[in-house]
Amino acid sequence: MYFSAYVEPEEVSRDPAKVNESLFKSHCKNIPHTGNVYFTADLVDEDLREMPISLRLVEQELTGKKETAADYKDVRIISEVKPKVYSQGTIETRAVIDKTGHYALYLIIGDEQSASADDILKIRLHVGAITEAMPFWRYAAKAAELFMTFAFPVLILLLIMLPMLPKLRFAALSKMLPGMQDRKN
Repeated sequence: MYFSAYVEPEEVSRDPAKVNESLFKSHCKNIPHTGNVYFTADLVDEDLREMPISLRLVEQELTGKKETAADYKDVRIISEVKPKVYSQGTIETRAVIDKTGHYALYLIIGDEQSASADDILKIRLHVGAITEAMPFWRYAAKAAELFMTFAFPVLILLLIMLPMLPKLRFAALSKMLPGMQDRKN
């Protein structure tokens, strides 16, 4: 199963006439801000396309000191979709997330009462987190890192070899000049 979450850009929520699909960025686990969030899942396994699947988005709270899956408990249900067969293989739903924090999206295959742990896919999400989209300063830091990795050593090598360059240039010219004089005659 492939999963993506798309958060409605702030420009669209201010002016619905500006809806442009290119503004929607795909996120996997970290969602940058609250608002309308669209969830999609592609069912790769053909058998799943014949089974009813329900969805539940819940807000979670950290109960322990570590941030493992066992240290979270479900606090409230944000959105719920009743079991449905997705014969086309694409699950789509939308939820309004009103505050930052930890969430989980459950995809429950079959009947929820008889579903085993293997029949429940739990996708943990963090709303208000740093996302895959890098801010400008990260691009600048990456550029500086690349410069220091590749260009800086070349610059140092050139500075070391700079005193030798006139000698090398003179040696190369002296070899080329006699050949040039022979061509003129």
